[in-house]
Amino acid sequence: MYGNALWDDEGNIFTFRKTPSTFTLLKWTWVDSPNDPKGGPDAPTDLKVAPATTGLSVTWTASPQDPGCVEGYEVERSATSGGIFSNITTTAPGVVSYSDTSVLPGSSAFYRVRAKSSCGPSDYTAVIGGTRP
Repeated sequence: MYGNALWDDEGNIFTFRKTPSTFTLLKWTWVDSPNDPKGGPDAPTDLKVAPATTGLSVTWTASPQDPGCVEGYEVERSATSGGIFSNITTTAPGVVSYSDTSVLPGSSAFYRVRAKSSCGPSDYTAVIGGTRP
């Protein structure tokens, strides 16, 4: 006979087993498979920023999980490389570019991008900046 299962805050499962001669406490511990993704997709790579006639053009290489679990890309901008970043858009899956028309002539902007999915976001790309002529 087994008792009701109980879970602790770390995800361990406990129960007991009773036989006519023994009483045993059983514990199962969750272990992530090394073959499973770390929770979110891999980060996009090769972020580039180039001047465009109407602003700055931001492009990147897709996450290896796109197509797949990637639901889009979050593009963030800051006025300085180490500044506070704000989300300026989220693209659809497979869309690996964004035209930032809100940057004023002569102004600089710094960008970073990450893939998003229902399993969580990827890491960010390296921060890259550009100046609109």
